[in-house]
Amino acid sequence: MPTPGHTPGSVSVVLENREVIVDDLIMGGFVRRKRPCNPIFANDINQVKKTIEEIMKNKPRKLYASHGGPFSPEDVLRYFNLNLA
Repeated sequence: MPTPGHTPGSVSVVLENREVIVDDLIMGGFVRRKRPCNPIFANDINQVKKTIEEIMKNKPRKLYASHGGPFSPEDVLRYFNLNLA
């Protein structure tokens, strides 16, 4: 699925088991690698949050990033201050 924000043309892969490979859209912290954080570079940081919100609407089971993780959906919702209820 297209996941803009980090760089133009970025995509994430949603697997049948609802696990998502988000590449560099979300990063692990430098000290706490399992804590989701904003990417170091973002073409549009506001779009990053919107894109993460779209991913989270699909109720992923786990999110995998290029750097750090994997991340639980609960941790992603908490860090990005998303309330999808």
